[in-house]
Amino acid sequence: MILKIGYSFLLGSLLIIAFEPFNFWALAFIVPFLLNLNTENKGPLATGLIGYFFGLGFWLFGVFWIENSINVYGGADVFTATALTVLLTLFLSLFQGISFFVFGLLKRNYFFSDFLLFPAIWVLSEWLREFIFSGFPWLYLGYSSLDNFLVNGYVPILGVFGASFIIVTLSMSLKVLFFNYQRPLSKPFIFSISLILFFYVSNTFLKEINWTEPKEMIDVVVVQPNIGIKEKWTSEGEQESSKDRYLNHSSFQSLLFYFFMFPILFSKKLIGQNQKK
Repeated sequence: MILKIGYSFLLGSLLIIAFEPFNFWALAFIVPFLLNLNTENKGPLATGLIGYFFGLGFWLFGVFWIENSINVYGGADVFTATALTVLLTLFLSLFQGISFFVFGLLKRNYFFSDFLLFPAIWVLSEWLREFIFSGFPWLYLGYSSLDNFLVNGYVPILGVFGASFIIVTLSMSLKVLFFNYQRPLSKPFIFSISLILFFYVSNTFLKEINWTEPKEMIDVVVVQPNIGIKEKWTSEGEQESSKDRYLNHSSFQSLLFYFFMFPILFSKKLIGQNQKK
């Protein structure tokens, strides 16, 4: 079991290479297949542990840059920044751990488990991250499909979650082909090869379609004042970040503010509540 956990951690670490800037998207087909294979003949608890340590390897290498952001820009020391990053990783791994535990509870015959349940459970764990605790929409498997000639045509139609589902489904097809290559006339082999060919052919046509039309150009201004975290909550920070400052001195059709506006709005709300009291 220790070897399987370590192997899952390694698979999670390797999957990061499927994303930018590496963009080795073929790994997005290989890793789910190997991970699913690693859970065979395991109960729900063991399957959940395998999923958790897969997530641990995935997130440790996927969000490591947060430590630098907290340390350099957040003012925290290296130990605190590292501890916070590890805590975030431990928490995010729960999504994979719990989803794989559910997979261990529900898996039955190979067709249901491989082609329906496993892709659905994978996407469910991503979808839950979209909403729980304000959301953490990072490193969805579908993000690796932009240059993937088997999937990228479906992205405008099905979105990132649909792309994730297709990638995992095709990964399961590779698993079936791998174990049935000596029986090319068997139903599992024919179904899997047909599924791959279907997505390849349909994607070839879909990616040639222009889903949007160009319209007239508009002027857009994106504002992110250069203020530190300590100044963000002060009156000076509010003045620096005030939208009125930019509205009075600029000419544009759309104005976009980054998240630094939320402390200002929150601060004003608290001030207004205190004044009413």
